[in-house]
Amino acid sequence: MALAKEVCMNELLIRQVPLPHNIKGGTIPDENGDYNIYINKNLSQRDKIEAYRHEVEHILSGHFEDDTLSVEEKERNGNTKENEVRQLDDASLHWL
Repeated sequence: MALAKEVCMNELLIRQVPLPHNIKGGTIPDENGDYNIYINKNLSQRDKIEAYRHEVEHILSGHFEDDTLSVEEKERNGNTKENEVRQLDDASLHWL
């Protein structure tokens, strides 16, 4: 599993888009090494923040570089970097 300092990325590109009600967000890495985070624009402010944090946890946990885990395993293990991501206080995420 990659540590946060090992994650190589250029930018986080965050977009609010309409998604089905059962999908809070998702992340797609691109060929430039950027992470495109999509957040469901129909969520409450609190849920948008939680969805963003969840996606960042996947990035910091190295889930996009690890082909050995299934999507289900990555979701179950998605909170391995929760303490680091919790340091992003709500005020710093007001733009969501």
